[in-house]
Amino acid sequence: MYDRQPQQTVSEVRHSLTKPAEPWCCKFGFVDVPCKSIIIVGKSAMPEDALMELVLEAGAEDMSAEGDEYEITTPLEGFENVRTALEKQA
Repeated sequence: MYDRQPQQTVSEVRHSLTKPAEPWCCKFGFVDVPCKSIIIVGKSAMPEDALMELVLEAGAEDMSAEGDEYEITTPLEGFENVRTALEKQA
């Protein structure tokens, strides 16, 4: 049975979250993982070839068809450029 007070548990959790991580911690799995943005565009917006050309010129990394939508992948830094290019075409 648990006989600890809730305040003790909260302080223990806070302590474990604020102490420095060990070098072998799972944190290493997230080093240098690039952040990506995903933009979803309906297939009725424009022809696939024209959309592909537009977004790649604006800085997108990839475009794929998913059902009745296109999924455009951009680096986080290039999101605004791609979004602006799409808005100008709309």
